[in-house]
Amino acid sequence: MLTFMIFCHVWILQTVQIRCRENSTVIRLSVPEDHHVSLQCGGSAFSDVVWTHQNRRVAVTRQDGYETNEDPRRYLLLPDGGLRLLRLHDSDGGEYQCNQQLVAELQVLTGHHFVVSAGRTLLLPCGRSSKPRQRWFHRRDGGKREVIFTWFRNGTMKPEREGSRLSYDDDALQIQDLRLEDGGQYQCNGKTWTRVTVLTAQPEPTSTQQTTSTPATPATPAVTQTDELDREKKEKKRPENALLILAVVGFGLTSLLMAAVCVLLTSMKCRRRRRRRSPSAVR
Repeated sequence: MLTFMIFCHVWILQTVQIRCRENSTVIRLSVPEDHHVSLQCGGSAFSDVVWTHQNRRVAVTRQDGYETNEDPRRYLLLPDGGLRLLRLHDSDGGEYQCNQQLVAELQVLTGHHFVVSAGRTLLLPCGRSSKPRQRWFHRRDGGKREVIFTWFRNGTMKPEREGSRLSYDDDALQIQDLRLEDGGQYQCNGKTWTRVTVLTAQPEPTSTQQTTSTPATPATPAVTQTDELDREKKEKKRPENALLILAVVGFGLTSLLMAAVCVLLTSMKCRRRRRRRSPSAVR
């Protein structure tokens, strides 16, 4: 019984740790190619960090105070353990793990027409400019151009919309929790317009090659991957079901053991009574 209780305790602790990892915050970023982006190692500073991309070892690590960086032109390890991708390439898309924990899922956007799923965080860089400020404009389909965000060189920023999800990070306009109304055309300081199409189905492929064709075609793979996501959620529930089955079986075995002990004790008492009565019967 004691062994069974210890086993259940260890099992529950392991299950809780696994669930905590699965529920950790994972940032879903969509960033244009040739730009840069910084990924945090779980939001905390670590002395030792090992970054992996798509389950492959990244060339930047820090262990026991010793740092390795095989390609400084592409990677930079930040003091707090974060990873900075200096110039994004299409092959940089995918999942990033820090110390075996998933922290980010990156989509690298190409061209001037970006197809992004709702709920993601989109970065729109302005590019180099000699102006003392960067001002972004947004124009919905059939609508008028409107100023949505202004960033000044002294570090101050001015969101032009109330309750805005806009901010400035990684030298770009950051739109969090992308929504359908965020679709349309974007422009910064009079540069070329960039078109953004927001899909309701998610997630989409981590690295998407953009074209000028109709954006309706990516909806089919997005729905297919949504079905796959539902299947993965069902599979994640299996450890919980297994734990419940194990607990029920353990309870049943314990009940049977207690019943057997009760029967054995009752039988022993009956035998003792018979032995005590037998001499008197003989007399």
